[in-house]
Order: sequence, then structure tokens, then C-alpha cells
Amino acid sequence: MIVSSTARVSLDRPGRYAKQLTSHLGEKLTTTWDSEASRGSIVLKGHGADSEDQALAFDGAASCDLVAGDGVLLLHIEAPEDLVERFESVIGRHLVGFGRRIDMRIAFRRGDGSQGLVFESEHVAD
Repeated sequence: MIVSSTARVSLDRPGRYAKQLTSHLGEKLTTTWDSEASRGSIVLKGHGADSEDQALAFDGAASCDLVAGDGVLLLHIEAPEDLVERFESVIGRHLVGFGRRIDMRIAFRRGDGSQGLVFESEHVAD
């Protein structure tokens, strides 16, 4: 069963964070970012249970669409039920890590209305 999960992240420069996230995750995952359209995507694809890379040692795939708007970054995940929490974690941990100098809260909400994972930056002053 495919599950959707969405988060709206309030940010002063959402496009900057989306670009940074897709660039960073692009080292291992398939990512796109179009600065002019303020849209992108991240695809998490397992390499099978026998993969040497334990982070990708699973079957299945999940996607996350990113849309940067006026003061908000929209994250929309679609994933098999057994992968949705893993993908929320990948996206949330990395994004909140980039926002360690600002107050950032990422709260995923599943398509059925249930709460997904929540991430908050540990604001570090300059």
C-alpha cells in the first residue's frame, strides 16, 4: 500500500534549503532541482537486501516532491507503507541539519491524517 506524507516547513529562503538538500542527497540518491521553477524531487530506491551499502539494503522505492513557495518549503512523500518512516527520517534529519542556525520545525502528516515523524533544529547561535 502506498502512503503519502506531507510537511510544510516555514523558511525565509526555502529554495536555498531545497537546493542544498537535493545536492547533498544527490550523492547517493536520484535528485533534481530546478531553481527557476522552484521544484525538485528526491527518489530513494533500495538496492536489495544483499546490498553492501546498508543504508540502501532494502527493496522498494519512495519519492519526495519539493516545492519552494513564498516562505514555505512543501515536502510531499509517496512511499510503500514500510518505507515512509525511513524516508521521512532521511529528509527530515538532513534538512534540519542544514537549518541548525535557525529555528526549524518539520512535522510530517500522513495522508490518513495521522502524525508522521517530527524534527526540530537545535538552534545554534553564531
